Order: sequence, then structure tokens, then C-alpha cells
Amino acid sequence: MRLIFILFLFWSVAIDRVCGEAGNAAAPDPANLGRQALKTLIWGIKNPDSDVKVLAAEAFGDVGNPSAKKLLKEKLEERDGFVRVAAAKALWKLGDDSGIKVLREIISKVPQQADKKFPWLAMKALAQNKIREKAIDALVEIRGTGSIDFLQKFKTDPYGKIRDAAATALARLGYRTEAVQFRKALESKNEGVRFAGAQALSKICDAPSLDAIRKAMRKETAARVKIALLNAMSCIGDTLAMPEILKATDDKNGMVRLKAALALSRIGGPGTLSHIKRIYDTSKDIYVRVTVMPSLLALGEKADLDILKRALKATDPDIKLQVLSAIEAIPEPQAREMLESCLMDQNPVIRVKAAAQILKRFRKIRPPVQQKKQRK
Repeated sequence: MRLIFILFLFWSVAIDRVCGEAGNAAAPDPANLGRQALKTLIWGIKNPDSDVKVLAAEAFGDVGNPSAKKLLKEKLEERDGFVRVAAAKALWKLGDDSGIKVLREIISKVPQQADKKFPWLAMKALAQNKIREKAIDALVEIRGTGSIDFLQKFKTDPYGKIRDAAATALARLGYRTEAVQFRKALESKNEGVRFAGAQALSKICDAPSLDAIRKAMRKETAARVKIALLNAMSCIGDTLAMPEILKATDDKNGMVRLKAALALSRIGGPGTLSHIKRIYDTSKDIYVRVTVMPSLLALGEKADLDILKRALKATDPDIKLQVLSAIEAIPEPQAREMLESCLMDQNPVIRVKAAAQILKRFRKIRPPVQQKKQRK
């Protein structure tokens, strides 16, 4: 254990050097900020809150700190399945594929089905299947086409959510025929079925499905299905969907309008800036304005620092998370002051997210080891 902390100490010294070069005399000391960020991630991965552990594990993988491997391997034994999945994925990003076995075990463990005698098993199965879905997504990212044979087995899983997750993953890996069932789902009279189909298509990014998605969008009335369809069109990224997206910017539902603005910023096209600015300028919801801001920055607009600083005083952590997303597009030293504030936030999720961004800014990120995808 002592060796881990010695390695962390050396890594923090390296960050200090990089941070010292990035800063200036008038700004808050970036070296101290880097040290505090590293301490925050170590604290986060040992936190009793599983959500915080997940975020810290993901951050260590994204930042590219090889000294975190031993801590992450310990988390492969964690009781919480989401933590095990996050640790496995983070280790892969650090060049260690020892978590693949854990992911397969999680996916293969089929929950006991509920019956009249034990109805509570239904809730337990629902929770376990969410973890299995997450593990499927992680395995696909790590193994790529090398996961196809393994995933084929789960197309006959006793749980529909897992069958859909396996089919979605296979479609992402090139089995486009799997997308047909999701296109058909868009025509269902059942809102839940349409929503599940739209969600799956938003993950697959299947260009041949665009016509069906556009057709569904034109007649859809449920806000949550519209949002999923907008995500699907955004993922595909074809300007053919512009008429439906532009119409959605005038939808009566505020979240639909917001998702339409984000889709516009991804696809681009004539009038994109004016439509996004209209949503930003006319909204009284600070969450909407902060969420849209990164799109405006990407289109060359200047950041409204007053709005961001005001948003940091909000009690809603979701607003602060959107502020952190906006800060990613803001250069030094304006961003440093806000990141420093987030690092001291009372909410542990905000603190860990801020720490991750600080370390990404001040250290060259080691890219994922892509060749692991093809290994069998």
C-alpha cells in the first residue's frame, strides 16, 4: 500500500511541473490545484458512496494515471456492480485487460426470476440487469468485434432488457439487421415500446434508420420519445434531419427544445447559430442556458462568465454539472477560478468531476489501448 502512495506522490510532482508551466503569477497556484485534485480522486475512489467511486474510477482511466492500477484492481472485488464495471473499463484504458473476466461474469449472472411467493425478486432483478447492461456496453467498447460471439448468447436471455442490450450492441458492431426490430418499434401504439426503440437507435447511430426516425418524429407526441429520436438524429449527424430538428426547436416542451438545439449544434447547417442563440436568449431557465452554452462556444461565441458563476451558486447539482461541461471549452485562467470553486463544493460528485477536469487540463492524457479491442 505504501508503494501506491509513493507512486502517487511522484505523479503529483509531475503534475505540479506541468501545472506550474501552465499558470502565471497572478493566477491561483495551479500546482496546488493539481495536488488537491489528485487527493480528491484518491478520496473519491475510497468514498463509501458507490456513485462517487464510479466517477473517481472513470476519472483515473481518463486521466491516464498508471499508478492507479492497484487501486482499480481492488475495486474489481467491490460489492457494487457499477463500481466493478467502472474499474474494469478504467484499467483497460490504462493498458490492463484484467477486468474483462469480471465483465463477462457480471453479464453471465442471470438474476432469479420473481414469482408470487417472492415478488421482491423483481426489483432485485431490475437492479442487477441495469448493471448487466452497463457491463455489455463496457465489453463492447473494450473488445469491439471480439465480443460478438459472447454477445450472441444473450439474444435469448430471459430478460427483454438484456436481449435488447445485446441486439443494440451487435448492431453497433456492424450487425445492421439487428436495427430492424428497433425501427419497427417506432411504429408501436405503446409509448414505452417506441421509447425503447428510439433509445436503442440513439446508441446504434444507424444511418439506414434515418428515414424511419424522421417519420416517427413527425407524428410523435410524447416528449421523452421525441428526445430519444432527437438523440438518434444527432448521433447519425445527417443534415437530411434538419427539418424535423428545426421544428423541434419550437416544441412546447422545454427539454425537447433544448435537445433540438444540441442536435443542431452537432449537425450544423444554415441558421444553426441563430436558432441556438434564440433558445439561449429567450430561456429563463439557467439550466437550459448553461447547457446550451458549450454549443455557442463551439460556434465562436464568447462565454458568459457571469451566468456560469451565478450557476455555480445554485443548489441543484445538475446545474453545476452542466457548468463543468461548459468550463471544458473555456481557456485559462478564467476556467481555473471556477474549477477551484467546484473542487471545494459540498457535493462529492461535483468535487470529483472538477478534479478529473483539472488533471486532464494539466496533464497529457494517455489514449486508450485500442489494440485490446481485437484480442480474443
